[in-house]
Amino acid sequence: MVKDALVLPSYYYGLLNSEWEKGDKVYGYHRGVDPPIVHFTAAGKPWSFQASSFSNRGEWDAPFDDANRRWHDLRSDLKRLTNAPVPNTSVPNFLRSVVHILPNQHTFVKTGDIPDMWIRDSTAQVWPYRDSHPDLITAVLRQQSFFIQHDVYANSYKYHYRDTNSIGLSEQRLGRGGWVATRNYELDSGCYFLRLLHHAWKHHHLDVTEFKPTVELLVRTWIVEQRHEEHSPYRYPELPRNGLGTPVGYTGMTWSGFRPSDDACTYGYHIPSNLFAAAMLRHVVSMFPNIDGSNQLRQEILDGVKHHGTWVDDNGVERYCYEVDGLGGCNKMDDANLPSLLSIPYFDPDYVITLWKNTYEWVWSDENPYFYRGKAAEGIGSPHTPKNHIWPLSQIARGLVDPSVRDKMKDMVERTNVGGKAHESFHKDDFTKYTRDDFSWPNALFTELIL
Repeated sequence: MVKDALVLPSYYYGLLNSEWEKGDKVYGYHRGVDPPIVHFTAAGKPWSFQASSFSNRGEWDAPFDDANRRWHDLRSDLKRLTNAPVPNTSVPNFLRSVVHILPNQHTFVKTGDIPDMWIRDSTAQVWPYRDSHPDLITAVLRQQSFFIQHDVYANSYKYHYRDTNSIGLSEQRLGRGGWVATRNYELDSGCYFLRLLHHAWKHHHLDVTEFKPTVELLVRTWIVEQRHEEHSPYRYPELPRNGLGTPVGYTGMTWSGFRPSDDACTYGYHIPSNLFAAAMLRHVVSMFPNIDGSNQLRQEILDGVKHHGTWVDDNGVERYCYEVDGLGGCNKMDDANLPSLLSIPYFDPDYVITLWKNTYEWVWSDENPYFYRGKAAEGIGSPHTPKNHIWPLSQIARGLVDPSVRDKMKDMVERTNVGGKAHESFHKDDFTKYTRDDFSWPNALFTELIL
């Protein structure tokens, strides 16, 4: 009877002779790894049974039964890694289905069922591991920096480089190709990169010298976009006025073509993103005191929000607009995607408390055109999804910024999960009607909430 069993790591060894013969169907799990073959010859091959069945029947002693159980666990982990070309034990289990470890040790993080990497989403996805997995954070930052340098106006990027001649005319028209998946310029995208970079610098003493050109590029771009009408090179064919967007006047704020939802802005100055940018510029000044214009840009943004970014109701209560144009236009709404008006304290430690509380009361009410309350739950939705659909992101964000409802929001998210996970959105009266089967962002954010 076997008393000891060494279980070889299945990433590199745990193939069976029968699996090897199946070729690509199984070899796809290994993505280029060329492991030796391990051939089990004992009667009652362990992969044919659950481990518990052996111990119940007394066919194996305890050590071998334990090894068999570990073998099954390793095989289960391997199946969750089908999208990772090179396995990496430094990647948390939660992320293994969406992480690609690249040969240059950068890390590509797809957003879930869309196989592209957003700067915003990838930051949010690894944020819960910012202290426990510093090497992972550095690898993600390097990949993000590479992408931003490739095209600072893009918001999501491809795993593989695509020659322009290999894509259709419609994609070429939208500025896609190369590493670019979508070129919807979103101010919050660069903010997320800076947030992750600053945390790694402050808490893990990351040498940020290699990232300085990327930070300088972001700051220069934000300064250019303060005067979008006059100086911006950015055009997106789906925006009004031949891609320039709706008219804006100078405010000191910096322009964004699209919201964190990837929807086009109604007005070009997205208030939550500008507040996020101002907070991140404080970090830029800390990390790189000699990058010209950072502190001045921060102050101009804050002044712009103060003088152009609010509205006053009939009772004299002042609240933030969601977007403004500097010409008198104010979009009175909030969207579930972060940064949002609801989530301002989550991103900005220097937020104006009274102004935010007034805004919070309004956005989590029927006054907000995208707030929904139904039989299943309540929360904020988005014009990005069908009417009456609530995004768990909004519930999680509320729990993060308001401790008085944290448990309520946590329970609401757990109660409306389908398949053990939160989805993009669900119908307010029936949480089984949802959008996007696999959306990693809310599940990562929920990790923060429960911790």
